[in-house]
Amino acid sequence: MVVVVGVLVAGKIYLVWRVAELGPTSPRMLAALPQELGVAAVFGMVLVGAALPRLLAVRTLGELAVATALMTNCLLIFIATELHGLFTTDADTPRTWAALVSVLADYGSVARFLALAFVGAALWIAPVIVTRVPLRPGRWTVRLWALALPIVLAACVVATPPPSHEQDDAFEVGSLRNNPLAHYLGGTVSGRGFAGIRPAEPASFDEIARTLGPVAGAAGVHESPAGLEELADRRFNVVLVVLESTGMTAFDLDAPKSDRHPFLTGVRDRMVRFSRYSSPAPHSETALSAIFCSQLRLPVGLASRSARAREHCRPLPGLLEAGGVRTGFFQSAYVGDWIDAGFFERLRFGVAKDAARVIEERHASGRPVESRNGILQEHETVTELLGWVGERCEHREPFFGVYYSWVAHAPYPAEHGDKVSFADGLAPRERHRHLVRTLDEQIGRIYDTVSREECGRPTVILVTGDHGEAFEEHAGNHYHVMHVYEENIRVPLLVIAPGVTPREVDRVASHIDLAPTIVDLTLGSQALASAEAPEGGDDGRPFQGRSLLRPGAPWPAFSVSLQGEGRASIRFGQFKLISSPRSSWLFDTDADPGERRDLTLEQPELARALRDAFGGWVTHQVRYQSRS
Repeated sequence: MVVVVGVLVAGKIYLVWRVAELGPTSPRMLAALPQELGVAAVFGMVLVGAALPRLLAVRTLGELAVATALMTNCLLIFIATELHGLFTTDADTPRTWAALVSVLADYGSVARFLALAFVGAALWIAPVIVTRVPLRPGRWTVRLWALALPIVLAACVVATPPPSHEQDDAFEVGSLRNNPLAHYLGGTVSGRGFAGIRPAEPASFDEIARTLGPVAGAAGVHESPAGLEELADRRFNVVLVVLESTGMTAFDLDAPKSDRHPFLTGVRDRMVRFSRYSSPAPHSETALSAIFCSQLRLPVGLASRSARAREHCRPLPGLLEAGGVRTGFFQSAYVGDWIDAGFFERLRFGVAKDAARVIEERHASGRPVESRNGILQEHETVTELLGWVGERCEHREPFFGVYYSWVAHAPYPAEHGDKVSFADGLAPRERHRHLVRTLDEQIGRIYDTVSREECGRPTVILVTGDHGEAFEEHAGNHYHVMHVYEENIRVPLLVIAPGVTPREVDRVASHIDLAPTIVDLTLGSQALASAEAPEGGDDGRPFQGRSLLRPGAPWPAFSVSLQGEGRASIRFGQFKLISSPRSSWLFDTDADPGERRDLTLEQPELARALRDAFGGWVTHQVRYQSRS
């Protein structure tokens, strides 16, 4: 039993390490180790105390209690780590309890946790009984299985969310066949690959599009090749607003009047909106890699950790700095909250300020700063950005500034609502919508400043989200990382610029198109050609996206989930195929934005062509990422 406890505790440490992408000597990991040792010690004392009376019933109850507590704790720690990270920058104490309380209050149910408790209990009853059976030559074999079986089944429980009754969208609690480890191992052996996609012949995006064109055309696909031609061949400053955990479901831009975002509603006559724009993954680091490196990430299970996009990035900020454009990155969270410092160092921003740096600078200068738990209030982050913009304008320096918000991330805290007050007791979706109003006010502040400042160049404001956020629009789909439904990956791309013709563009695009577009806006087509060249003067792999200032033939857009059994989507025009290891679903996102009606039986050729195209993309990405 001691061995079982040790293995489960070690598994939990490994879980925290991998989910948070921490090294073994990271301060957060070192701080977690004593906590795990303390947990192991407490559980060990419970087991010893239960064994002292030498009563089978007491010992069995002790073992059941410890096993159930360990498995439940592992599952909840996984959720808490995804939401918050375990530690803050201004305190070395765990935030685990606050994170768990938030998750349980928002999405917990008695049925879910009773199911988990019963599974944990059942897993331990059989081994306890088996180890008492006096089978003589195979006694040690039986006992070995009695130890190994609970560990394997506990791993299934730890890695799986509650069951779903809709389209098999989530793992079943305690199901071995749906366990990620079993899936990826089976995929390696059988050659099925990620999400059941079989690799196909390597193909470029253009070749994939040419293959899909006739089939999609027969199915009624429609898409405009138009871009932002009125902005081409001019020079602009750019402010990029990246809204954390904010997808298109948070907006109602078609409404005549909106309380969610009155500023954005009020500037629709100066805005171009891309209606088929998406994130390549419902995950912040992957989304930012696509934005600043114009690279797509291979799905989990197909990618080597030594070949992540960020480590072979041709960084947008570094390219702009070399071209004389000053760059600045300002985020409300702190480095290490969910993305480590190495990521930002490789991007080579001229100035990069996170919450920890702003707080330190303000304290050193004796100026006040508003923050909670080491995270800035959004207006403080925007104040830092606008101060930096003012300096650039004063010196007539071209600039590219980034504002990366935090407030719309779970648990959607009312204390970060600034002027928008609301009760913590509201449902998660309502709290999120109130915080979008806070972000709308900050975008308005940015617009008011850059539109009246004489900066030598006009300024373009680009507003997007790193990924979306789900609120059970599909059963079992909450927060963001598990799925690739519209609520998870469809994000805004709003272009607010002087001289644009207000309109909605139905061209398919994604985050990989932002870096080429920003280079085109700030440095022009010649610099863009260098960034796209296979062997350009800049280090790293070439851009994979296209500038949205130029017309372009229809292209597919790809997205992958990063946890669970593996989900992938490919969008071409209004059609979108979602694939899992065992099933796939085809949707018309114009007619069915909620993705409820599967068109696979009605459009079998299109569904097959999209799956084949995804296989070609996977093989193409493997070849692309082999470049140094």
